[in-house]
Amino acid sequence: MPRTSVDFLAQVEGFIEKHHISPSTFGRLMMGDPTFVFQLRDGRQPSIDTCASISRIISHPKASSIFGRKGKRR
Repeated sequence: MPRTSVDFLAQVEGFIEKHHISPSTFGRLMMGDPTFVFQLRDGRQPSIDTCASISRIISHPKASSIFGRKGKRR
């Protein structure tokens, strides 16, 4: 789990870049809020529980399937 909101944002940004997901799609599917990532970029500080939950989901090897994308095969 990320230690700071900056680390959390970096994890989210890395995920959306790696899987070519728009920030609004990520926010809509993860939080029901298409502005979530944009608000993070503007300094929004989500709760520890929110960070932990999202981190756990996007750290899963098949996380990209949530967004209709296949994960990388090893």
